[in-house]
Amino acid sequence: MAKGEKRIQEWIRTRQLPSPGGQADVFIAFHESDTERQRPYVLKQFRNPKRIARYRKEVKAVLELEHPGIVKVTHYSFGDDHPFLVTSFYPKGHLKQEHVRHLSPVEKLGFFAKICRAVGYAHENRVVHRDVKPENVLVSDEGDPLLTDFGLCWFQDEHEDRATQTWEQVGSRFYMAPELAHGRADSTAIAPVADVYSLGKVLYWMFAGTIFDREEHQAPRFDLRGKEPRVAHSLVYQLLDKSIVEKPEERFFRNGTQFADAVEACAQILSMEGHVLDLTVPQPCLYCRAGNYEIKVDPRWWDHEKYGLVQDRMAGFETQARETSEAFGFVFQKMWPRLVLRCSHCGSIVTFQFSRDARAPLQNWKFPETPRS
Repeated sequence: MAKGEKRIQEWIRTRQLPSPGGQADVFIAFHESDTERQRPYVLKQFRNPKRIARYRKEVKAVLELEHPGIVKVTHYSFGDDHPFLVTSFYPKGHLKQEHVRHLSPVEKLGFFAKICRAVGYAHENRVVHRDVKPENVLVSDEGDPLLTDFGLCWFQDEHEDRATQTWEQVGSRFYMAPELAHGRADSTAIAPVADVYSLGKVLYWMFAGTIFDREEHQAPRFDLRGKEPRVAHSLVYQLLDKSIVEKPEERFFRNGTQFADAVEACAQILSMEGHVLDLTVPQPCLYCRAGNYEIKVDPRWWDHEKYGLVQDRMAGFETQARETSEAFGFVFQKMWPRLVLRCSHCGSIVTFQFSRDARAPLQNWKFPETPRS
């Protein structure tokens, strides 16, 4: 062995790697049979043997979760004063901006969906990770994400004493769910929606390259929706608004699998050059692609009091809806609001029809703000 190297059972511990956490030291290691040192591994040596319960939880979680998006444990030992585990080595390291900066929005969503799938698989097996963040996602040689570091995980059916003390803050400050801050959550409150919150933060980081505290993605300083690519950012915000939510019970996605399904749907919309149901975002013409659609018939005219519209012409809203609809060749019907969009460049028209008796699908649209009476 070279100077500075150390034998730990059948493993030769060599150079030290940066560790994203404070619970262990991480090294490159080789099995003693690999005399040519052709296959490196990662040896994670835990610092505090008194925290053995937490370390056993991590090993138990990874051994029980067989998924291509979760790092496998090759070897582990708790038999001496320096417990350790060994996993495969991934030279690209943990997820960094350099891994995603060059990806298209569709590719970013596809990459992120794989992270959600891995987290969702853990949820299906009643494991809550509790520390989802870029530093706990490794990147394989093929460029795929691999979830790692289950040291803070929680088994939903466990009844043993807590491996994390009640006063401890669980996870990274910027990525952890509010209910986990300062160890406030008891076992009944630890649920997959905590990871959903963290996943939302990771998604924002992938697109923005920065992160924020708590639920500030809509604050002017962090809002991405006014930046290009605006359609992609609008879709991303549909996901963020359903995940980065303070109260666990109000998060739309209840686990990683549901999150992954929604992400893949957004990726499909982008790959098909689809539109978002947000008319505050420029909508490129489906025909010429040179102009954007403009609202010519507004479905809110049919129920102007509900939307607080202020009349900007002498005729009433019903007259305005009737005259404008007929100008575009449609028969006016009181119970069937219409949305008509016209391209500013070529004049092509798209139209949508809704019902005043049903909330959907009109409720799924976002319109520009209008003055209120």
